[in-house]
Formats: sequence, structure tokens, C-alpha cells
Amino acid sequence: MKTAFILKDYFSYEDKESILAQMQAHSKEWGAIPFLLSLLKDGSFHQKLGKGSLYLLLDEEKLTDGKFTIASFLTFCDRDEIESNLKPWIGFVFTAPAYRGRHLAGQIIEHCMNNAATLYPESEYVYVSSDEKGLYEKYGFEFVGKMKSVWGEDSGIFRKKIEKETDEISYKTLSPADYDELWELWNQVEQTKRALNSVDDSREGITRYMKRNPTTCFAATSGGKIVGAILTGHDGRRAIIHHLCVHPDFQRLGIARALVDKAEEALKKEGITKAFGLVFKDNDKANSFWEKMGYSLRTNLNYRNKSLNADVPTGE
Repeated sequence: MKTAFILKDYFSYEDKESILAQMQAHSKEWGAIPFLLSLLKDGSFHQKLGKGSLYLLLDEEKLTDGKFTIASFLTFCDRDEIESNLKPWIGFVFTAPAYRGRHLAGQIIEHCMNNAATLYPESEYVYVSSDEKGLYEKYGFEFVGKMKSVWGEDSGIFRKKIEKETDEISYKTLSPADYDELWELWNQVEQTKRALNSVDDSREGITRYMKRNPTTCFAATSGGKIVGAILTGHDGRRAIIHHLCVHPDFQRLGIARALVDKAEEALKKEGITKAFGLVFKDNDKANSFWEKMGYSLRTNLNYRNKSLNADVPTGE
């Protein structure tokens, strides 16, 4: 007969004392358990690990002191043992000896991955710190390198991409009628908002731009709403890219890359052989993106501009 297991959140489980006692009984089997126990007993779990919980997989058919027996557990929290701003982390992964070889930890990991997009909408991956080679790869994690733990030791880092459910993404050519949605989008992305000015990005300015470049500006839409956009224009010789932008809720889905590809194809059809864009030096994320897209950094030129309108700033 197949064993029946139930998944419980420690902090909402009624028999905490039983859990603590069973964990204590396993302390000699794994050195990290005493530390985890100390966090639970002195109430510092969330102070140390941030948002998250301890998830328990319990055997309903086997009792320990009249309570369901712990088969496996792990934490799913903002932090683990690594000094990093990355999150979330799966940590303190343990399966009791009598239950090993049945991939029970994988069931809890699957639960965490299924809820990761809701709990951490801003994150792209779930991370694990471990020196176990071949273990987490079985659950779809990839090894990405070494990082320092809070104890100054090197630890292997694994990650798995968070699957995010979104409406199907569609693409269309932008027109002046899209201005209100564009303006709303631009103001929800900090780096794009930073680049706006009251003249060139006004309704009149964008309408003028799109009339000059009717086939090279594109939007990504989800559920009929614009969630990404790129403005591209040319002078018959070179093209310039403006305001590539993706709503924060839709980033890391390949939308920016698709928008650039569409703009480049449209420019090629018009005989344009080279394109460039301007990126703030301190925008590391954007600079990394453009490098990956094949846009090389020119260091042998000085970029010079002059404002012909007192309302348009020359630069920062």
C-alpha cells in the first residue's frame, strides 16, 4: 500500500511541540538541525531568514508519540546561508533515514516552485546552496557557480527558473493612438521614466515621431494591454532606438528581445544597415541586455548633443 503523506506549514501546524521533538531526535544525523531548531525555539526564524516558512511532509500512517511522523522538511525563505540579495532560497533540506530514496523532498520542492511566482513575483529563479553534486539536478536545478556563505565558506549554488503564467503575448505596430498606454507604461519602469522629457515625449512629440517612423515602432500586448514597447526611427542612414521598456510584471519573459528583433527586421526592410541606442552608464541591467543582443560599446567616440529647445535638457 502506498504511504499517504500530507504537506504542512510549520507555522500554521497545531502540533509544533511534536515537530520540535522529532527534529531534536534527528539532530545527531545532520548538523544543521540544531541551528534550525534554535531559530524556531527562540522565535528568530523570520528575523534570520526573512519571509517564508518551514514546510513539513508528514506520514499519516506512522505515528510518533501519537503524532504524524516527519518524513521530510525544508525551508523556503528570502534568505539561506549565502551572503546575497538573491531570493528566494530553498534550505535546510532533510529527509529522515527511513524515508530516503523516495524523492520526498522533491514533493516539497515542487510545492515551493508552484507557489514561487505568487510569493516572489519579482524573482526569476529559486536558489539552493549545496555541495551535493547531482542531487538538485534531478529536480531541474542547474549549477551556476560558487558563492560565500555567512560563515565565509564556498558553497555551490543551484537555481531553477520560476514558471510564470501570463496571458499570451502578442505584438503589433505602434500608432499615435497608443500614446496614453505608452505614457502609463513608461512611468512604471524607473529607468525609462528617468529618460523622459516634456517635449519629445509629449503626445505631440510622439505623434510626430511615429508619423515619421510608421513601421518601426512596436508594442507587446497581453490581454489587450500594452506591456512592452520600443520606438525606433532612422534618418535614411542610421537608426536609433528609444525607450525599450517592459512592464515589471512581464520582465524576463523574452519580450524585450522579441521587440528588438521586430524593430531590427523592420529597419532592414527599409534598407538600414546599422542601429544604435543610448543607455545610462549606471543601468547595469540594460547594458548587459544590449551587450547580449550584439550591441557593442563604443569607447572611441564622444557623444555630443545640443538642445534646440529650452524645455529639453541637454543632459544630466
